[in-house]
Amino acid sequence: MGIKGRKPKPIEIKKLEGNPGKRPLNQNAPQPPISIAHQPPGHLDKIARAEWVRLADELAELDLLTSWDWATFATYCEAYSLWVRARKKLEAEGYVLEMGAKNYQAPSPWVAIMTQARRDVVRIGGLLGLNPSERSRLNVKKTSKKGKSKAAEFFGFGD
Repeated sequence: MGIKGRKPKPIEIKKLEGNPGKRPLNQNAPQPPISIAHQPPGHLDKIARAEWVRLADELAELDLLTSWDWATFATYCEAYSLWVRARKKLEAEGYVLEMGAKNYQAPSPWVAIMTQARRDVVRIGGLLGLNPSERSRLNVKKTSKKGKSKAAEFFGFGD
């Protein structure tokens, strides 16, 4: 049996939101090293790889993607790919299939696949701050960890 109650929000998300509840943050929570986004895993298909490339660097820059999160992010990319592929199948084949000698009409199985993939994209994307309601709660500062703007840090001024 698992732990009861609502799942706690990640500390990084609480910090980005400005800790609205003002409750003490768990200082002993494991802190994965922030890393630059690496190349997409080889098992991702073309659509999932394109989604990884589109978002990984931006998420890593906001400290929302660490090496510990790659499996979650890869799962998001796979769900996105499945959603896109299911939509294409439905556009090509239609939402209703005629089956049997009496041409019984039934919904295409791609409808259920697309619906579940869409739910997964929204759910997993929310964990990564990829939907408007989750993103609206974040308070992202456009400065580096050293308190300087990214440009000041890059060019070496403002010390």
